Order: sequence, then C-alpha cells, then structure tokens
Amino acid sequence: MTSPNAEVAEEMAQATMLLFPTRVDNSPNAVKEAVVRGLPVVASAVGGIPDYVSPGQNGLLFPAGNLGEFTQSIRAARRTRCLAGARSSPKPANGCETTFHPKP
Repeated sequence: MTSPNAEVAEEMAQATMLLFPTRVDNSPNAVKEAVVRGLPVVASAVGGIPDYVSPGQNGLLFPAGNLGEFTQSIRAARRTRCLAGARSSPKPANGCETTFHPKP
C-alpha cells in the first residue's frame, strides 16, 4: 500500500496543470506543492494564492467566482508553449510573459 504523500506525488507527476477554483483559501497546500513541483497552476486570486502563483511564470490567476475567466485561463494555459517548460524552469521561457495570459 502506498502512502497518501506518494499518491499525491504520482498524481502531480502525471498532471498537466493544477486547477484550483476557490472562493476562500489563505494558504493552500495543494497550490504550494504544485508550485514546488513545477506544475503550472490556474487558481482564484484569493487569500495567499497570489503569493505563490506568478501569472505568466508558473500559472494564471482569475477572479474568484468568475467562471468565464476561469474557463479562459484554462484555455490559455493549454495553448501556451510555455506550459511544458514550466516544469523544468522557475523562470519563464522567452516570450512567455506575453503568451501565458488568460485573454484570447
């Protein structure tokens, strides 16, 4: 039997990105773990989340409760060429600051 920590590590290793839509969360461990592992994060801009997610570098933020912005952010993250590079480098690749953005 594997430990819960090993299961989380395995799931994050296979994930493309972490989706974290929430209305309130001061310091979510899931977001911190994803950032440490280099997994891009699409999350609500609430509580302490903006302290961990830097838009255009390791993920995207959207206003809490705004389904349209959440959807746009997911689409933007999926189509950006920077997404794959986010796992290997804490700094964005050339041009990622402009292409990794939720607006179409």
